[in-house]
Amino acid sequence: MRDRHWSVALAALSVGFVLWCAAQRGSLETVWGDEGTYLAMAESLARDGDLRFTAADAARLPAGARGTVILQRTESGVAYSKPVLYALVAAPAVLVLGDLGPVLVNALCLLLAAWLGWRYLARLGDPARAALTVVTFAGASVLLAYVGWRMSDPLQAALSLAGLVLALAVLRPAADGARSRLDGALAAAAGGALLGLLVACRLNNALVLFAAVAALAVGGRTRRALGVFAAAASAFALLALVSHLLIGTANPYKAVRTSFSAETGYPAGGDGAILERFEEEGRTQQMGLRPTWRARVSGYSALYFFVGRHSGVLWYFPALLALGWAAARRPDRVTACLWLGAAAAAAFFLIWWPANYFGGASFLGNRYFLPVYPLALVGLPALPGRAGLALAWAVALVMGGSAVASFPHAPAAAASQTHTLAGLPRRLPYESTALDIEGRIDRYWADDMVRFDDGRGRVGPDVFTLEAGAPPTELMIVSREGELPILLRYRTRTPGLALVVEDRRGELRYPLEGAGKVLRGALTVPLAPAWRRHPFWWDADETYAARTVRLSLAGGTGGTAGGARATFWYGGARAALEKSFEYTGPGLALPKRARAGATTRLAVRVRNMSPVPWRRGGAFPVTLSYRLAAAGDAPGAVVEGPRIPLPADLPSGDPVDLVLPVTWPAAPGVYVLSVDLVIEDYAWFETRVGRPLAGGEVRVVAGPKAAP
Repeated sequence: MRDRHWSVALAALSVGFVLWCAAQRGSLETVWGDEGTYLAMAESLARDGDLRFTAADAARLPAGARGTVILQRTESGVAYSKPVLYALVAAPAVLVLGDLGPVLVNALCLLLAAWLGWRYLARLGDPARAALTVVTFAGASVLLAYVGWRMSDPLQAALSLAGLVLALAVLRPAADGARSRLDGALAAAAGGALLGLLVACRLNNALVLFAAVAALAVGGRTRRALGVFAAAASAFALLALVSHLLIGTANPYKAVRTSFSAETGYPAGGDGAILERFEEEGRTQQMGLRPTWRARVSGYSALYFFVGRHSGVLWYFPALLALGWAAARRPDRVTACLWLGAAAAAAFFLIWWPANYFGGASFLGNRYFLPVYPLALVGLPALPGRAGLALAWAVALVMGGSAVASFPHAPAAAASQTHTLAGLPRRLPYESTALDIEGRIDRYWADDMVRFDDGRGRVGPDVFTLEAGAPPTELMIVSREGELPILLRYRTRTPGLALVVEDRRGELRYPLEGAGKVLRGALTVPLAPAWRRHPFWWDADETYAARTVRLSLAGGTGGTAGGARATFWYGGARAALEKSFEYTGPGLALPKRARAGATTRLAVRVRNMSPVPWRRGGAFPVTLSYRLAAAGDAPGAVVEGPRIPLPADLPSGDPVDLVLPVTWPAAPGVYVLSVDLVIEDYAWFETRVGRPLAGGEVRVVAGPKAAP
């Protein structure tokens, strides 16, 4: 099979895969964050002829479809707060095709840039091999997938590739010595202008421009290097002026900006309370020239940059294997300049912004790497061989096949990170220092982070539910402790179930026991020691223990109960919970006599003297209740009163006042009343302290004249 046949077949395969991914995404009308803002900007420019945010703009943002838009405060009001170039390019297409217009713009821009890339590579050798290399560059990476993202990243990739080709073509003359328009000064000036527009989209893209200028300089084209830089500076200045006229600032990332939604309200009507949100968020871009150097954080981020499950360039840009192999075989000074430029661009994020080097919530692979990626293609000193291209496609097919296989096991609502919840990516390193990853199911319970890696558990604000017979749910538990038993509180209506816990030690079963129609209680589950420690984004200067555990629900005798479910609350380390049983109280005077069937309201004041807060809700809330039983040898079961919750979480050292209604039995007699605190489904305080909060005998008598 010849190179041109492979090019057609692999291009068709790549397009088919991207279309399949688009079908999994769902409605193109549902957007948020950066994509929602860029689309709204293009619509505003097409419909209103400006980028101010007005009531007309707010009316075009239905609550269910447009999650958020990013706005900024200006001297004249409120405007959108993203670089304006993409809106300028996409607005005509939006006017004609509506929401699908930017998709067509993305496709056309990348197609034109790819054609220029082919023209450039054809100078290095066989045009058919050049075409196969370009197909590999686009198809064996996430580049094509970004066609469906209606934001500036595909435009930036196209500007980078086209600008680099036009600026640097003179450094790679055709083998037959023939000259073309790519070699002319006009092409170089156009390339510089495109790179200037690229820098206007994101300032750190200046590293791509600097790499191109340096390559021209070391290639003996100093005058052309100055011309490219001058053209870039002119284009950048022109677009900065246009941006200032349209949105009131040359660099929106330095503006006072924040996100708004239909739920929080839009600041189109001048509502003062809504406008105050700008002051809460402030400027996005606050970094200086000197980084806040944290070697540990940058080191972990570098690891994830290469092999991480969400953004590893080895998995999301496997074409780099072929391009890097070809560049390493016969490197020259131009190749070195361009690859060093790519390394510098990556280092910028890994050192200056390691918590967001992959590009925020809406991303696939590493979207901040897309404008840098063309440096590897244009930096080729020779066309790659078949072995390198085959290796790149092998990795791409494995990764793509894993994504296809993962979707049946993932949640129904597909997000940009759905493919990481099952399949091969789930085995790759987790980006612990990443500040924001869409599609994650993270919960912060009992001072631990609990991450549901595969999405099979039904996760609520403070509970998760397992279904019998379903595949295991994988949790990553992150805590300060290297080895710990955790507590799980449970509730189920099906007897005979057991929680199956799998970790590095093997498989353990814990029966779910209890009495009555609803079985409830707590389990102490010892976990295997953590096999790794590393920093996390909330406290990057500390290391935390991370462990993975798989939970499933099965029948208590080894079978399964189809359709049966159990709900669990995560209680964290048992040692921490056991510290909760400490309190003081001024003493509680109980009545000596009470009327049968009546209710007495007891005022109770208690102070939390434990080193941990008492929780109002969550896994193991602290409540106030009572137990009542017949005194002496008289028969009768212990009656428990209602649970009175805390008004809020009670910090260590704080007091709380509660009112406990005690309803007396209908049968006269002598009863023992025990008023006490209880940690729900775990233990009464009396079992740890040795005595209840208050207790004593009460004589219950009949008749309306009984003393209260």
